[in-house]
Amino acid sequence: MYALRALPMFALLLCSAACGADPALTQARSTLTSATSVVADLDARTAHGPSGLGPDVPARLAEPANATQWEALQASLAAASRRTDEASVALDLWEGDDTGDLAWRTIVPCLAQELAEVRVHLEALGVPTSVDFDQALALTSSSGERCGTRTPPVEH
Repeated sequence: MYALRALPMFALLLCSAACGADPALTQARSTLTSATSVVADLDARTAHGPSGLGPDVPARLAEPANATQWEALQASLAAASRRTDEASVALDLWEGDDTGDLAWRTIVPCLAQELAEVRVHLEALGVPTSVDFDQALALTSSSGERCGTRTPPVEH
């Protein structure tokens, strides 16, 4: 199953390499698409309230230990959404060659951090993450960088 999911990515990378496109830029586009998709999916599901994540979630939220998890999940999801917007701008800058990949490499670890926070809150509520979510987290985490370890370029 994982091999089938990886096949389109491999074909895209192969074509971009053969067509002269920058493979790193192609990978970045794929990473952003993956992250944006999972954040949008979770946004849509949580728009229906806790039951949008599953029938057991409202009952879990009634437990004192989980009372703040819904608000924390929503805050983490909003932060992840902002990070996908920032990553999109960074990718546009890279494609325009204004800053090379510096803005992208600065933002993506922060997007990975926000996705990891979302996962923590989902797990606390007993909501399993999807394969797509796990893939987005892996792609955004692949640099090994930590959020805040790079200084973004200063605009003049």
